[in-house]
Amino acid sequence: MFHMHSVFDLKPQVSPACFEAAWDALIAHLMAADLVVSGSALSERRSSSPLDTDEDRGHSFFIVMTFRDKAQSDAAYAAIEAHVEPTAHLHVTVLGMVTEAIFTCWEDRVPEGLPAVQGR
Repeated sequence: MFHMHSVFDLKPQVSPACFEAAWDALIAHLMAADLVVSGSALSERRSSSPLDTDEDRGHSFFIVMTFRDKAQSDAAYAAIEAHVEPTAHLHVTVLGMVTEAIFTCWEDRVPEGLPAVQGR
């Protein structure tokens, strides 16, 4: 699987519930178009935990988009870059609710010669 992990803050006037509604609409649309496998729930950072060692970033929220593979993620990116409706509006709505966003991508690694194991 290929994942895009996004950390960000919500703009002051945006509630978590408002963001979640827009995020859910975007993910539902992308899933219906077979451009994403899933989108996580909005998650809130707990930087007071000793497990959180990132002192460089103070982001409050994160989400994860999961794709079958990089090819599906590339197709989703192309669809967003094409600015075709309703994808463009849904994406712009979500992006317009956040600030200080950082996006990182990750691909599950399966050691050579071993089959993928669920839950690992």
